[in-house]
Amino acid sequence: MQFGPKETFNDFNDLKKNLDEKSFSKIRSESEVYIQKIKKINPHILDALTRDFIRKIKSLPFIKSLPKLMSPLMNTDEAYNSKKEKNGSFSKIISHFSDNMKKLIISPDNSIRMLWNIISLMFMVFCFFYVPFEVSFENQKIWDKNLDYAIFMVFLLDIILNFFTGDFIGGFLVTDPKIIFTNYIRNLFIFDNLALISPLLELANDGNEYNQSCFRFLILLKIPRFLNYTRVVLNYLKIEYRYQNLMDILKLLCYSLFLAHVLACLWHLCSKIDNEKNWLLSYNIYYEDIVTKYVYSLYWTIVTIMTVGYGDIIPKNLYEALFASFTIIFGCGLYAFNINSIGIILQNIQKKKTEFRNDLSLINNFMDRKNVDGKLQRKVQEYLNFMWIERTSNNNEEEMRIIKTLNETLKEELLLECYGGIFLNSPVFMKNFSEKSLRKLVKVIKEVKFIPGDDVFEVKNKILVFKKYLLFFLGRSL
Repeated sequence: MQFGPKETFNDFNDLKKNLDEKSFSKIRSESEVYIQKIKKINPHILDALTRDFIRKIKSLPFIKSLPKLMSPLMNTDEAYNSKKEKNGSFSKIISHFSDNMKKLIISPDNSIRMLWNIISLMFMVFCFFYVPFEVSFENQKIWDKNLDYAIFMVFLLDIILNFFTGDFIGGFLVTDPKIIFTNYIRNLFIFDNLALISPLLELANDGNEYNQSCFRFLILLKIPRFLNYTRVVLNYLKIEYRYQNLMDILKLLCYSLFLAHVLACLWHLCSKIDNEKNWLLSYNIYYEDIVTKYVYSLYWTIVTIMTVGYGDIIPKNLYEALFASFTIIFGCGLYAFNINSIGIILQNIQKKKTEFRNDLSLINNFMDRKNVDGKLQRKVQEYLNFMWIERTSNNNEEEMRIIKTLNETLKEELLLECYGGIFLNSPVFMKNFSEKSLRKLVKVIKEVKFIPGDDVFEVKNKILVFKKYLLFFLGRSL
């Protein structure tokens, strides 16, 4: 965002024209003292400090490259120059390759990339529910070849796209291919590759009979990627903060349902270990259809997790007893976590309403005690209700508190985007202030809200007086 005129001084002569003799002499003397201090520094120490400074700057994630800046500053370093001459052709190839790769990097907020994230989320949800069900409830493989091809191609394409997608590292958007590659390999690259083992083995098997049930569960290692895409998509669609409490409840229910589904499949899988003595035979559903077995397995899991324990379905062999013990321990923790989370969510929903009702009750008691007229009481109640709605939707104090936690660059960029239009639409500011002054002024802007019935004219006069003093002092300082 560009603002009005900006004064620059090319040398001491230009500076002398804009200052009085006393101020100019003071600046000239201070500059000469500073130059003399610089000259006293050992050149080798100065070179070392310069190289160390550049190395620190270059390590920052939001600095793209500094090849043009490094060459003139390091021309006194013989080791650097000899290395550059020795590897000049190789460096050019690497630099050219890096520049071409940067053109292929796409933004994480790109609409096409976001569409792919949504498609991947739906596909992963299907795989997470289908894989445990297929492994547990089918004696013969119904793992269709076409589905294996689809899983392999989707997961492989997802890995390739992650190498060419910018990422936020340390709060800054990074588009440097080298940093993106390194960050991805250090984080979710291993999980994404292990998830490819199951479809890859199935495709390489080519119909031969072998047991790969344990490898199929490796697809569940895509869960960290699923959670990452969920967060990105919800933030992009702005659903996470608009319906925060509702989304927290939906997430809790979905995660609990998925865990119950996996445990139900594993509980049924335990019955296959011993075909002569298991809970299916004891409950007389061993020869029933798949749907019936799954419903009873899910029923046992939910009853166990919820600590109800009717006792109609119980373990009948050692493996079932071990798994039931694990489920009981895990289920108690999960049940307690769910109850606590739901309580916190409901408490957050009611917290602000409770505070408003307490304030309204106090002011009503005060007005009743003072025998205030009923019409006036009604006005006070409606005004407080209006202010509560405004404070709920727009909390300026909390917003400014959060903005102050940003670094200076992000804070200035955000405030310019929000309030810069005030200066662009005001000839007074555009004609009388430099861009540097307006950038400083935007940091002290505060919003003032008016409600029906407020006398805006008096406040406006005060603002006009403030503008006059502001113009006077800033004009003197500039």
